[in-house]
Amino acid sequence: MMKAKTSKFETCIFGESSSVNDIKASVEPSSTSSLTQTSTPPTSPTKDSPPPRPVKPSSASKSQQEVNHVINIQELRRLSSQGVPDDCSFRSIAWRILLGYLPLDTSKWQQVLDRDRTLYRNLVKDLFVPSDEHPFEEEGYKLIGKGLNRDGSTPRQNKVTKDGPSRIEEAVQAMNKATLLDQVTEEENEASTLEIPENVREQWKKSGRDPESLSAGMGGKRSRSCLNRHFNALLVTTNDTANTTTNDVQKAQKADEILTMGGEVENDFDPQWRHFLENATLLDEIRKDVVRTHPDLKFFLEPEDSLGVRRYAAIERILFVWAKLNKGVRYVQGMNEIAGTLYFVLANDENEEWAAEAEADTYFLFNTLMVEMRDIFVPDLDEADTGIHGRMANMLALLSLHDPEVKCHLDESGIDPGFYSIRWLTTLLSREFLLPDTIRLWDSMFSSTHKDNFMRYVCVCMVMIIREELLEADFGGCLRLLQSYPPTDVEKLLESSRALWIYESQVTLACHKGGISLNQALTTIAPPPAVLMAYGLKGGFAIDQIEKMREHMMRATNTRSRVAGLRRNNSNATNGSASNGKSYFRGLFTNKK
Repeated sequence: MMKAKTSKFETCIFGESSSVNDIKASVEPSSTSSLTQTSTPPTSPTKDSPPPRPVKPSSASKSQQEVNHVINIQELRRLSSQGVPDDCSFRSIAWRILLGYLPLDTSKWQQVLDRDRTLYRNLVKDLFVPSDEHPFEEEGYKLIGKGLNRDGSTPRQNKVTKDGPSRIEEAVQAMNKATLLDQVTEEENEASTLEIPENVREQWKKSGRDPESLSAGMGGKRSRSCLNRHFNALLVTTNDTANTTTNDVQKAQKADEILTMGGEVENDFDPQWRHFLENATLLDEIRKDVVRTHPDLKFFLEPEDSLGVRRYAAIERILFVWAKLNKGVRYVQGMNEIAGTLYFVLANDENEEWAAEAEADTYFLFNTLMVEMRDIFVPDLDEADTGIHGRMANMLALLSLHDPEVKCHLDESGIDPGFYSIRWLTTLLSREFLLPDTIRLWDSMFSSTHKDNFMRYVCVCMVMIIREELLEADFGGCLRLLQSYPPTDVEKLLESSRALWIYESQVTLACHKGGISLNQALTTIAPPPAVLMAYGLKGGFAIDQIEKMREHMMRATNTRSRVAGLRRNNSNATNGSASNGKSYFRGLFTNKK
């Protein structure tokens, strides 16, 4: 069955005569060449320098025209809603298509990927100090994962670790020691005309941040030895280079922006240091959350060559660049969970050429998601329907409609909906389930055309699944259940949420279009078997409907009994007649003798 599912995905995405390797290979050479063009000029190879990575050639058996294919998005949504296969590269490509990053016409993939990946690389170069030890152009290949496996039990070693908390503390300490500003040698510092002003240092300390996270100096020509770091270091520039890709209005706003730190406004800062303080504050805020992303996953805790820390640094760059280009939202806690999950899936693509571009592609997938849910993170829009309070209210209204008993119990117990629903909505449930279950949940969510509505029904069904435990618990018990959601079957959760949506749609249509009452609709329309609760009824069955079903079953049973009785009577009568006939003839022949 799995092979059949894989075959359907391959046909849907790549067409009848093409495969994942054919289309990916047709994109890679040009993508790699564009990478080379935007990087620094090649230098003569040294004795210790690694050989250049070979470029995977295009498939010789198929021309570019043969691998071109227009994807049926409806079919892809249908297949993805049932779960994307873990093998090959189907999930990473399906997510890129479902979120609108890749066009449906595969012949346009090369153009889109070249353009967007180059744009992201330029943004990173404008904001961060380049590293000689880990050049950005080569870093993607080094951070490739060992493959995606849902149960984590294969040699690919993506399973959770028991020593996660201790490893987190090590990462936190290491990243706290990392400087936000580039480090330079003493000789360069003496020759430098650019030093960190004392008022900048004092303002940084006044804000309550670790003073060691700022380096001793900045400027001049940087040596190779001082760039051997695993973390991101900010450039100090006269202008906010992140605005080079934004419009003039944003440029003007940035030019007049004054940073507020430690409750005080500093007007005497040089513009370049004002920009630096703003960037350093933002990066420090992001870093504290990034090092706690998926803390039980070896992918982010791999000690060899500091791969885990460097993968965290990639997520840090994604979030920092996005926050700089979206100043109305900036960074909000929870975004790290979304970006981390996206990056994990893309970096574990079985095709190394695409996995090497996971960072840039994750940025654009993350940006697409934020376009749909960014209002959740904007305080001024909290009360709007698309804001966090509006979405919470819509979710609670749905729970009150279908399971008012649990809703009343939570209210009477003093459970504020914000205690659990804010985290559910802002992280897209990535912290409520194990990573494999989160990925499966996102397969269905990304295939939905109304992700907000999808989340609403899934969250309500999550409450319904544990309704018996909630009804028996007090304030503390309810809070523990909702904030530390117990393990559950994600497939059943998705099935029940879809069944509830279908049943509600059928009932609503019958009431509005058919002109019947809600009670008539509930007694007429049979709910799907996966419905947990609907309209305050367990399983969605109305009392009248249950009685009618019982009467129908009793009538059917009585009918079967009567039919069986008649058959027995007919059989007995037939047997009796045959016996009498045999006796008559037996007596006749006996008398004749």
